[in-house]
Amino acid sequence: MSIIILNRLDRQIQASVSTWGSGDPGWFPLTPAAEPSGSNTWGRDDDRGFVVSIRDGGSTKEYFVHSNSTVTIDENGVRADRHLIHSLTNR
Repeated sequence: MSIIILNRLDRQIQASVSTWGSGDPGWFPLTPAAEPSGSNTWGRDDDRGFVVSIRDGGSTKEYFVHSNSTVTIDENGVRADRHLIHSLTNR
């Protein structure tokens, strides 16, 4: 399973996905969707889910997602599999 993150903004952002063992939890740049690397895939497989961190400018927010999620970031918010999700600190 994997987590796919799509950047539909007109600016570069950074993303990080937590791990339960192996995998790189570091920050990775996501260019705007119109450019070749406007998305990235993280190989994650655990039923407990993961924390996706999105850094946009000076702001960082965290979101909980399942290991088979497609996360889309656009001007209207963050969606996991087409459903609007809220940051963990904005509940």
